[in-house]
Amino acid sequence: MKAPHGYVPENGARFILKFSKNRVDTQNLNLLSDQEFKLTLDENKNHIWTYGNIKAKTKDEILILLDQGLSQAEIENTYGIDKGYISRIRNKAIKDGVLSQKNKLMQSGL
Repeated sequence: MKAPHGYVPENGARFILKFSKNRVDTQNLNLLSDQEFKLTLDENKNHIWTYGNIKAKTKDEILILLDQGLSQAEIENTYGIDKGYISRIRNKAIKDGVLSQKNKLMQSGL
């Protein structure tokens, strides 16, 4: 377990579950992706756990940061995300028509 980027104690129970060693067959590796868990209140003020896939969230955040004008190096240094991973996300988004060559989100990316 590790704290998410930007975590402060006021956020309450929030953490990332990361598997550093995987001892499963290759067809089930996708089940062991990093997950972020957070304890929240529902509309009836009951505590519930919410969770989500970190990679999907990270991809969206990278595209938003690129759109805001941050360079790949700035994203790497500030958020600790591998520059190669940022490049792959950017290139795929351009290929899919989500991001322009000038790192601006296209209508389909909004």
